[in-house]
Amino acid sequence: MKQYIFTSVLLMASSLLMASTHAETRFKKASQTSDTRTVLLADDFENGISLQVQKLLNCSDPSKQAGISISSETKASGSNSLKISNSPTVQHAFMPALSQWFKGPELLKSGTLTVSFDIYIPKESPTIISLEARDYSVNPSTNHFKAVITPIGFRLGDISKGFTPGKWIHFEYKIPINKANQNIICTATEEIGPAKIISIPTKSGQNLSWLGIMLLQKNKSFAYMDNLVITVDKTL
Repeated sequence: MKQYIFTSVLLMASSLLMASTHAETRFKKASQTSDTRTVLLADDFENGISLQVQKLLNCSDPSKQAGISISSETKASGSNSLKISNSPTVQHAFMPALSQWFKGPELLKSGTLTVSFDIYIPKESPTIISLEARDYSVNPSTNHFKAVITPIGFRLGDISKGFTPGKWIHFEYKIPINKANQNIICTATEEIGPAKIISIPTKSGQNLSWLGIMLLQKNKSFAYMDNLVITVDKTL
């Protein structure tokens, strides 16, 4: 019996170590710059909450319960992750939100925006994460897409797929800008098994002004994020 327990613990430790190694490798690869690729943000939260990440936060909560904090309770790799907490008292149902703006000369008119991160939603937390991209250079503004991540699965547009609850999941979203006949692609990768991919057509004639990652609803819920990377590639 003791040997069985020891073996089980050893296998679990090996699995966690392998998953952490894979997450670190993905982060390093996603963070690489090139002549055509610009890294707007790359943070594994090992050094706390950077000023750049703090500037992304949009959250108003009179009770001061909602927001972001560094946690060592769970992580995809390294020692820390970013804990995103929601509250019944937030001002708006889309708070807290991490908002990346592209205003004025920074407005994205071409290329491909890629956002990737590891996410963990505890089974007991009624968290709904929404990811959206919009074009505010026109009036009224237009949406590129709407994506949702829940404790049991994810959706892009009208297409949904499930994943193993209570595990770290790696997500990557590729968003072509003003490119006909190309698709927005969401790839979800678990520790074990093949990646799950959803692909939907882009909408032509759209610039990109804003990217948001939000905890929806007004409730007591939370999620953990790790290895957040946002890049723009002018050749894709």
